[in-house]
Amino acid sequence: MEIKEALAKLDHDDNDQWTADGLPRIDVVANLTGDKQLKRQDITDADPKFMRGVQADAEVEGKEEAQQEDEAQEEVALTRDELLEAEPADLSKDAELCDLYLREANAYFMEMDKEVKKLQIRMKNLSTRVNVASRFQEQHQRQKNRGDGSILKQFQKRQLEARQAKVENARKFLAANTSADDVAKQLNPRSPLDTAMRARKPAIGSTRPDPRLPVRK
Repeated sequence: MEIKEALAKLDHDDNDQWTADGLPRIDVVANLTGDKQLKRQDITDADPKFMRGVQADAEVEGKEEAQQEDEAQEEVALTRDELLEAEPADLSKDAELCDLYLREANAYFMEMDKEVKKLQIRMKNLSTRVNVASRFQEQHQRQKNRGDGSILKQFQKRQLEARQAKVENARKFLAANTSADDVAKQLNPRSPLDTAMRARKPAIGSTRPDPRLPVRK
């Protein structure tokens, strides 16, 4: 440890570390530095003004450096958004503020330009796919319309309905225990009166005319 650093670590409230004249004790400083051959002159040469109640040069330098670091941190503590909100009046009064503003503004422009290019590429790809999807949709709709309105589809639909009607009629026929005579009556297109009248007359060609009767001309 250097002598200045050792002096900065001394406790100004501890009487055991100081002489009656307010000077640091040689043995205390020697123990801190590890130099057993340390002399008073070495301490004086390291920090001529140091005495009890006065900060050592190393401590003062350390505080100055810490203060400078704090000030530097305060300078860069502003966010980009805060810097970009700087008014023209502020920019006109401080060159450093102008430099920070321009640096952040240019960086922001470059980032936005990249994002815009990415967005343009995505929009182009999306537009292409939308056009393709629209064409396919039109084709699908035309195919659907042709399928629903075709003669074949309509004929198949009618045949299916007729088939279902036959099955239903057959089911009703079996459920009603209908006889064969009832079925014949239902299928006979003549009325009951016509049927009775025809039953009284012989069928044509079933009998020969009487030869004794005159033939009508």
